Amino acid sequence: MMSKIPPKRLLAYLIMLGILPLILLIYSQNQRHQKMKRLENGLQSAQDEMIKAAQRQSKNIEIAKTYQGRDQHYLEKNVESLQFLENEARCLKEWIETASFLDVSLLQDRLSFINNNKNKLCFRETQAEQLTKFNETLQVLQNPVEVNSYDIINILEHLEFGENTPHFLITDFKLERKNEKLQQEVFSLDLKLIRREYL
Repeated sequence: MMSKIPPKRLLAYLIMLGILPLILLIYSQNQRHQKMKRLENGLQSAQDEMIKAAQRQSKNIEIAKTYQGRDQHYLEKNVESLQFLENEARCLKEWIETASFLDVSLLQDRLSFINNNKNKLCFRETQAEQLTKFNETLQVLQNPVEVNSYDIINILEHLEFGENTPHFLITDFKLERKNEKLQQEVFSLDLKLIRREYL
């Protein structure tokens, strides 16, 4: 049967049979190399994730140490006692005292609104969640309050930088521009935040 195959073709078949193991060996090595590359990439990715997790854990521990033992009644003592729209109240007092208006009842109503407890921050606890390393309490403002831009900054400074402040996370901060009162911008503020207490 081999005698019927021309010698040139037979030589070509033998060369192909000789090259075939080499091709299979190269293919196998390439597959092995790609598998090793995928494994190396997977290990590198896992190592990167472990480093990131360790950094997050370190940061969480640092935050917990910073806020541990803080005053949990800080809102009641320091934030709910803030006075708002003081410039407007001062202007209203002056206008009422000069009595240049015939009807000062609207001015007195507005001054009463600003000076009484109608325009004060008053938070209520709505949800409490106990986790392994800390407790979280959702604090919701009972009623929106009217504030100006200075008051907004003052509230945020008290929540973030106040002395002995616990860890607050603002979850909802809504500002709605009201009509200008006495040439001053007045906003309606509604606020929700989470107080985090570390164990």
